[in-house]
Amino acid sequence: MTVARAALRVCTFGFPLLDDITGGMEVGDLMVLVGSTGTGKSFLSRYLVSEWRRQGLRQWLIDTQLHQATTQVLLDALAAGVSPRDALQDRLTEAQQALAVAWADTPGKAAVTVRNDARRAMQELGAYDERDPGTGVWPQVVTVDELSGLANPHDWAATSGALQALKSFAIRTGIPVLAVVSAPKETEARAAWLEALGPFADKIVVTDGLLPSRHARPQVTLIKNRKVGAITSSIEIGLDWSSSQQTYRQVH
Repeated sequence: MTVARAALRVCTFGFPLLDDITGGMEVGDLMVLVGSTGTGKSFLSRYLVSEWRRQGLRQWLIDTQLHQATTQVLLDALAAGVSPRDALQDRLTEAQQALAVAWADTPGKAAVTVRNDARRAMQELGAYDERDPGTGVWPQVVTVDELSGLANPHDWAATSGALQALKSFAIRTGIPVLAVVSAPKETEARAAWLEALGPFADKIVVTDGLLPSRHARPQVTLIKNRKVGAITSSIEIGLDWSSSQQTYRQVH
């Protein structure tokens, strides 16, 4: 990777091959995670939010799926390396509780601001250039889970408007945005979604089959990276899930 390319990187995904191919999350990026309902998109997006938190980045998570308090518990559990499900059900072991307490007591850890009202959050982000970024309240990465919280997924005009708003924010501020999109796996329906995403997304990753409790061999598939000039050939990247450490690792 050239020095100029490295200077664009805001954060990495923690998967060496994906980071090498995409450059990670770069200045002005709009990256989209695409997958069918129930296949692990939200789990991966929260995992990445926790990974970026460990990298020291302030973030906004616009979560239209869960209550704010629930989302915070899940993020804290992943950051601490304990089971989010066990944390929600108050079933952590003594060792896991120690890890959770250690993470909670970590000084100076990066903040994640969770917003459940997607439209209001977008209005706040839209005012970015009207305030002083030097106050430290602005995020360094924004994640939207998911796009249907901003627009009716059956209304292509509304969907395009939401994507345009996210991409415009990323370009204007330089802050990269990760957006989660539910799209059925059937070839024609998925193709229609990918075509709709094409004019806006810099990077598209398909995430079917990522829930560690349901899939023995999760994987992500990079199908587009505009930063290298064109749509790439599909590149599958296998992952291993460590249940003890609550983390993904790239399969070499």
